[in-house]
Amino acid sequence: MAVQQLFYTSCKKGLSSGMGFQTYSMSKGITDKERMEIESHCIYIPPSNLPTQPTKEEIDRLFPISFSYFRLESGKYCISQIKYVGKDYSERYGNYFCHVLISNNAWEFYPIELYESPVFRDCLSEEEKNAVEIDYLPEITEIPLGNVVDFDEISNFLKGSGGDRGKKFTSLLERVVTYNSSKKRIILADVKENIPFWIGSVCMSLPKKLALQFSFTTYSYNPDNTDYILCGISKNGSKFNFADNRKMYEYSAMNFSEDCPRSKSSFSKRAEVGYTVSKEVFLPFLKFLDQFEYNKLDEEVDNCVTLYNIVKKGLEKCSIEDVKKALSFAIKYKSEEAYEELFHQIDARLEKISTQVDVQLCYMITTFLLKVSRDIGDDNYIVKAYKFFFDSLDYIAVYSKDTDIYEMLNLRKRMAQDEMDNMGQFLEASLSPDRIKSIQKDIKENPVYYSISTISDIIYSGYTFKDKNVTLLLNNCIKFLIASEDNTLYVLNYFKNDCECISKIIIRIYCINYYLGRNETILDLLAKFVVDEGNRDGNWKKKVYSNMYNLPNSYNFLFSLYVFQLKKNIENQDFFTNYCSEIFNSFEEYRSEKFSDAFKLYLEFYHGDDAALESYKGILNYIIDNLNMHIVDKKVMEKFITDVEEKLSIDNAVEENGLIETILKLKRKYNITTICNISELLYIGKRIENPDMDYNEKLLKKVKYNFSHMSEEKYREYLSWLLPNILVQSSGSAGHIKVKKTFFCSKYEDTFYDVYVNGIEDILFTKKYKNLMGSRYNDRYKIFLDFFITLYKNKKNLSEERENIIYNRVIEILIKISQKKLKEYTAYIVDKTSKLKNQVYIREKWLEIEKEAEEKGKKKGILDLFKK
Repeated sequence: MAVQQLFYTSCKKGLSSGMGFQTYSMSKGITDKERMEIESHCIYIPPSNLPTQPTKEEIDRLFPISFSYFRLESGKYCISQIKYVGKDYSERYGNYFCHVLISNNAWEFYPIELYESPVFRDCLSEEEKNAVEIDYLPEITEIPLGNVVDFDEISNFLKGSGGDRGKKFTSLLERVVTYNSSKKRIILADVKENIPFWIGSVCMSLPKKLALQFSFTTYSYNPDNTDYILCGISKNGSKFNFADNRKMYEYSAMNFSEDCPRSKSSFSKRAEVGYTVSKEVFLPFLKFLDQFEYNKLDEEVDNCVTLYNIVKKGLEKCSIEDVKKALSFAIKYKSEEAYEELFHQIDARLEKISTQVDVQLCYMITTFLLKVSRDIGDDNYIVKAYKFFFDSLDYIAVYSKDTDIYEMLNLRKRMAQDEMDNMGQFLEASLSPDRIKSIQKDIKENPVYYSISTISDIIYSGYTFKDKNVTLLLNNCIKFLIASEDNTLYVLNYFKNDCECISKIIIRIYCINYYLGRNETILDLLAKFVVDEGNRDGNWKKKVYSNMYNLPNSYNFLFSLYVFQLKKNIENQDFFTNYCSEIFNSFEEYRSEKFSDAFKLYLEFYHGDDAALESYKGILNYIIDNLNMHIVDKKVMEKFITDVEEKLSIDNAVEENGLIETILKLKRKYNITTICNISELLYIGKRIENPDMDYNEKLLKKVKYNFSHMSEEKYREYLSWLLPNILVQSSGSAGHIKVKKTFFCSKYEDTFYDVYVNGIEDILFTKKYKNLMGSRYNDRYKIFLDFFITLYKNKKNLSEERENIIYNRVIEILIKISQKKLKEYTAYIVDKTSKLKNQVYIREKWLEIEKEAEEKGKKKGILDLFKK
């Protein structure tokens, strides 16, 4: 190593332009900037309590040597020795000589080891003092140590003075350890002979690469004017004032003449033992510490002590927290050499350790083992690391009473992410046959953890796992999971942000629940979860529905969601049409399979709801516009149309004309005939009620009615509205036969004939049908007489009681007819029955009724006259 030099003293001639304190000479390669920076360290002020004109003996005995180590801004390493020499060239006191060594590279020794080294000069030679031309100083190639401050001498020093120096040493070393966090420079106040040993004890307690980070000087008159981290001062004669409390915020001062508290640092204690008991306790640790990429001294050095103890003594006497800190140090500051030794220590105890760790320690040990395994290139260790990880978590999941599942799952997720590049190995270990067997025994103890971890493994495998054992494991996990609503909800919430995953989980839970016996509570929980989350986030809902749609067995669950929502939306008349637009229109295959079921259930929920007609209109339009015939079950459609028809009436026929035509269109499309066919009745009624519409008797042939399913009151209402309008446009006996065939209901026979006769009586005696009949209006009596002929033509169809009732009703009509009209009626009867087989019976019956009507008419006339 080539080392440069620089001399600084008071001289007649140097590198400056005049006489006095200056750099006398230096080696080539030192720049002016570096020289000026070095000169700032070449200041020496003697202690104020020393003689101002000392003898040589007093100088050697009283004046401290300022031995310093520092680095330049350029990065060069410097060691300097300043020695007070008394008089200068002019015989004035106050001169000193500073010899500085400068190296481009880090020193291969501790700088303090050069204390009192013969390499240092303490004056200029006579030749140098009187030289006309000053030469460059040569570089030094060999540097002898001082042999004053070394490990053994420090050891002897700390053992001396009654044995209290060891305690003071630990306090000093602790301040050095905390320097990088506190930034407090350390002041050392002691006799001049002790300071180098205090500094040496600190520096030689550290690996050289750390020791070289701490600048020091064995003496400074005023520490405020220097920037050394370790700064020695004279106990007497220093400008530093220990009584100034303001200084305590800037410095960490140690007055070694006073008592100091012993440090609690394990590093300080070990160093003390190394110096005062046996260096074999400490020096191997320094070598161990030096192996790591630990390049800045701080409190973590204690963690390295713990790590060293683990390597040498194992884990048995270490607390979990200590192990965490030690492994944290090992992971943070890599050392392959230490790794392998430490791995062997841990490897023999892994199985036992897996039952003693908490979640964080599990992660740290696993991370460490994996790091070691990969650094030393041994795949067997990787397998062991994974096994330890899963075994530890399994033990915590099953046996720990205070298990934080979320913390465990987050750790597992973090580990999986760490191992993303080695996911195959991770999953192979997690889902190994042996571990699956073990999990199958433990699932019931913690179904949430095992459900989520198994699902997570499948996620990280890219959803491609088809191993039968894995599927059985997942199914078994869910089996135990759904025994608890809280556990099920926990799992759903854990995965809800992964729309693809949560969709698969929900369908899996639904299917297994169905297989196990259909727990309605779990079904409602699943449905409520999807509905609530969907209401909170529309995009989430779309993604989840889309993912479910493509999964096997999903249509049944989607339908269960529909059922759940339907129950919650009983008051919402637009629910079904909205559902059709949002869901059925988005998923056509689902609609093809489940529309009829959904429609049927909707009808069951809303049957009899008088306010639902408007929503039914929307459904009708949706079906016509969007659905093919095969999608809707015919019976369901028939039920729906029947429900709609029940809400239609004569009163709203005009208003709902469009709805009626829509229903007729659907009935034709699906070839449906409802029991009462109300829509056809209304359609026909509106047509024949309109004088501008041509009546076509074929209308009555196209539809069959079953009025027995109507109430008698409603039956009377429809007959009263329809029959007169139809009769005025019918012709002859055939017309009456068709009308009876269409509208007669044996269940309400009395009502039928009563309404029928009432209708005929209205036609005969009121003018309201004049527009309908037009030119035929004066032939109204023919409708009555054709009815009479038709009635007795088929007399066998009438009971005796019914015949008597009608018989009397006809008489009541004839009473109102003039004699002139009666003759016309009789002539019509005779003419119309001339070709009938039972013409005689009809004519006789007519004459009988006519005669009785005449007699009753006379009595009625006399009675009316009497009343007048």
